[in-house]
Amino acid sequence: MKKLYFLLLMFTAVTSQAQWWTSDTLLNNAVVTGFGTTSKSGSVTCSDGAGGVYIAWLDNRNSGTTGSDIYVQRLLANGRTALTDDGVLICNATGSQLNLSITPDGSGGAVIAWQDPRATPSLVYAQRINSVGTILWGGSTNTLGVNVFQSNTAQQVVPTLVTTSNNEIFVILRDSRNATTGSDLYAQKLNPTTGAPVLTTDLAIVTAANTQTGQVAVADNSGNVLVAWADPRLGTTNSMIYVQKITSTGTLAWAGGTAANGGVALTTSPLSNNRSAPQITYMGGGNGAVVAWVDNRNGNTNADIFAQYITEAAGAPQWTTNGVGICTETTTSQSSVSLATTSDGQVFCAWTDPRNNTLNSNDIFGTKISITNGAPFSSSWPVNGLAIVDTTGSQTNSAATLVPTSNGGVVISWTDGRGAANDIYYQVISSNAVKLLADKGAPISVAPQAQGSGTLTNAGTDLFICTFQDGRNGTSNSAIYAAAINASTGVLLPIQFIQFSGLRNGGNTRLAFTTAQEFNVVNYVIEQSENGTVFTAIGTLTSEQRANASYVFTTTNSTAKGNFFRIIAVTNDGKKVYSPTIKLAAQTSAFTAVLTPNVVTSTAYLQVQSPEAKRLQIRLVGNNGVALQLKTLDITAGTTSLPIDVSNQPAGTYWLQLQTNTQTTETLVLTKK
Repeated sequence: MKKLYFLLLMFTAVTSQAQWWTSDTLLNNAVVTGFGTTSKSGSVTCSDGAGGVYIAWLDNRNSGTTGSDIYVQRLLANGRTALTDDGVLICNATGSQLNLSITPDGSGGAVIAWQDPRATPSLVYAQRINSVGTILWGGSTNTLGVNVFQSNTAQQVVPTLVTTSNNEIFVILRDSRNATTGSDLYAQKLNPTTGAPVLTTDLAIVTAANTQTGQVAVADNSGNVLVAWADPRLGTTNSMIYVQKITSTGTLAWAGGTAANGGVALTTSPLSNNRSAPQITYMGGGNGAVVAWVDNRNGNTNADIFAQYITEAAGAPQWTTNGVGICTETTTSQSSVSLATTSDGQVFCAWTDPRNNTLNSNDIFGTKISITNGAPFSSSWPVNGLAIVDTTGSQTNSAATLVPTSNGGVVISWTDGRGAANDIYYQVISSNAVKLLADKGAPISVAPQAQGSGTLTNAGTDLFICTFQDGRNGTSNSAIYAAAINASTGVLLPIQFIQFSGLRNGGNTRLAFTTAQEFNVVNYVIEQSENGTVFTAIGTLTSEQRANASYVFTTTNSTAKGNFFRIIAVTNDGKKVYSPTIKLAAQTSAFTAVLTPNVVTSTAYLQVQSPEAKRLQIRLVGNNGVALQLKTLDITAGTTSLPIDVSNQPAGTYWLQLQTNTQTTETLVLTKK
């Protein structure tokens, strides 16, 4: 199937940058497609603060003269690219730049940092770009960047950028200035106007023996930065995990405040086995952070996943000494940890796992853990994790693919080898371990050739943008594409029907509907039917192409055509998205409500008929009598259709309790399969 679409997609790719979001997994939205025989790699993303993302990447289009250069593009909330076609040049210094990091600048722009070999030793440079693509540091034509440290006498590698809650920019990197201790971790705060270092002396985070690696950092709510890393100071090869807090004024807050102490140890034994690849997530509200890592304490051929919770004030470990085993499955080695704080203040951890490799190479497993003790959040979560995807081929997780939803769950994406070439898939998982999509996930992109290196960026409440490198133009990783995900419905954008209502008065009909994320919709076709099966178009409305929009359609003398109505949203890529069908009574004299269907796997539709406008309260109640959902809204006279989402609830029987402001009550039964 992929080969049949190849020539079509080669043409589409160079013309699609101006489109709105597409939900076609063979097309996706192009970020950069030019110079198709040269690679775009090492891409990193951050939010633009307005529902879109910035994407920076290493680009070989000028490899014959300057090696790999750095370009950046901004993708708007509606799926359009905002900057120059094929990106704005950030750095074209001699030699190939590498190890990109990106962070929002707090003013609608972004800061990019990188490791640069233009001279010996390699140093770290940075550049800031505003929302319209203007370079801000060193003048608008500066394509070399600015150096970010005070001392530049030794090699600097692998920068990590963090924007604090005070909109201050910190950069953390490995620096070899101390010959007796190997590469150490240092930090600087950057001047937002010039990019110059603010701290008069580069801040040493750790100067303990041997080389520290794998640093990760996150901002807290008070202008500070929390850093974790792997550290072999206690042995020549095997590392332990350490953490430190950098204050907004550039001092060390934990472990006596000195680099010689080198932070707080989260693991200290046994020394005979290695710890690596830490990830960190901030808990919010001054509640500290959770760090997870790959741990070989149970044998160097059987790596597991461990984690530890540390307090904000002193960085004191709170769980079991040396960390809690998140996954200690005994047959294989787990790797590639992802970590996120969920919206209800707990933690979700995911990893790559080959335990079922009799059928396939790697799968993705994950679990939600309690902040109280690091144990599974509830009995819904299996010991050693839930199989997020367990299928043929190899699935690869990475630290940039896990983001929280508003209901205590997460969205996760991965590179998936179940097909002829790698694709990008995703899954939405609820707080109680229910998968919103099919058991093996749903595709984001199944375009020809290989896709990979996906990132997920939070673009708003339950809206996420996935970017990925793409070989559909004939060369591996020769382009970058994107797609948008609505986590509340589990579908790719562009369109979501929120409410659909209608009223019949003799031969006159009034239909009203509300949509969300309709950026890719061209128009709406209004259809009518006598039997609810065969429909005829009776009118068209042009899309407003907004995040949220409301429409009204009226017609006269339509009784003979039937009482069933529906709306079809027609997208730019020719896809049709259907609203629920509603049936309008010739004259409504009483308040009635029905569920269609009343046995579902994800979404039912509540259809209410009312003789007059009312305020309606809807409560979804479990079999223990606890209200699981509560919403209040105004309905118009006539028939109104409302989605009832139970995708995040376990299988069972539920009650939908309705009450109006005129004391009308109804109770309906809903079964979740």
